[in-house]
Amino acid sequence: MNTVTFDGVTDPVAFDQYGDTTNTVITAYQVDKGKWASRFSAEFKKFGKS
Repeated sequence: MNTVTFDGVTDPVAFDQYGDTTNTVITAYQVDKGKWASRFSAEFKKFGKS
């Protein structure tokens, strides 16, 4: 997987040597009055892999 790279809808898509995405931004959504609403967005920090 670490050789797969392509332009996604929001950002480039790529994977590290473990097969994990290199896009480390995570967003939490909640349904508000029947519609999805972004509630929290932040960079996700991986632990235990170097």
